[in-house]
Amino acid sequence: IGKNCDCVCPDGTVGSTCEKVNLKYNDAIALDFSKYNLVFTKADEKITSVGYPDKDKRATTGMRYSQVLRAPKCQRAVLTFEKFAVQGRHEESGTCAFDLLEIREDITQGMGQKFCGNEI
Repeated sequence: IGKNCDCVCPDGTVGSTCEKVNLKYNDAIALDFSKYNLVFTKADEKITSVGYPDKDKRATTGMRYSQVLRAPKCQRAVLTFEKFAVQGRHEESGTCAFDLLEIREDITQGMGQKFCGNEI
């Protein structure tokens, strides 16, 4: 229920009776997490890090965001990297300390494969 006691549609739906689904629920929730979250659904879309290549507008320390690739039914998403350069793994722990890319096959998975340094 909204401020004026009007109906509020669940995330991912719109319309006077919330009849139009414009995003899967999990994708809509992910978009609410950060203003930088994006969902890509079309072929040949270019994805860049927040603010890239402008050094003054790049992601700030502690920033977390998601970019969801959603392939059409019966198709698959394919990532091709032109550049990938973030801080490397911590020497002692072997973890990606600050900057990283995590790839999940499903947004509802708890953890995905993590990449840092120039591992891709």
